[in-house]
Amino acid sequence: MTDRFALATAALDSVLKPEDFDRTRHTWIRRVDGFADVVNLQLSKSLERLWVNLGVADPDAYERSWDKPMGSFVDEASCTVRARLGLLIDNHDHSWEAGSGEGAAEMADTLRAYGLPWLDGMHSLAAMEKSLAREFRAGHEQGYPPVAIALAVAQWKQGKRRAACETLDARRRAGCGAWGDRLDAVALAFGCMPGPTKV
Repeated sequence: MTDRFALATAALDSVLKPEDFDRTRHTWIRRVDGFADVVNLQLSKSLERLWVNLGVADPDAYERSWDKPMGSFVDEASCTVRARLGLLIDNHDHSWEAGSGEGAAEMADTLRAYGLPWLDGMHSLAAMEKSLAREFRAGHEQGYPPVAIALAVAQWKQGKRRAACETLDARRRAGCGAWGDRLDAVALAFGCMPGPTKV
């Protein structure tokens, strides 16, 4: 399986190492502007195709969501905002052939042209808020609870206290299950006056 990653890893190293990313296996991370940028290679179950996943983690949103400080290694799945590199090209989920030199070179070029600008563009609370709000609305305010928490954190940090409380309240009213306590804790920390959580 490692051979399936080798050419792609070398190609992405050539793009990311000069940009101050450090690699652990198939994940690259850098700390910049108070955020953590993450690039991750994902191999298909068939072992034939590769995807590149991108994420930017805000330490405050991470800690509020997961109730622990963000460590030195950040999993792309735990990032505050996330994107698939292929989708950034034309909104289609492109992947690349594993073990292909041509595919690896194209992947690196795409990362340079689309991935790095996307990461840089997410280094602001306003950009994160816009992305998270779109995802929150797409899920009809009933989606993955960390999205609601991260959106509320981005709003709160920009001084939008009322919007942050409304975001948390909307997600709590939609039903929270195991996330109820976490959402309640964030609402209380932000000085919101939460009503009863729907389980």
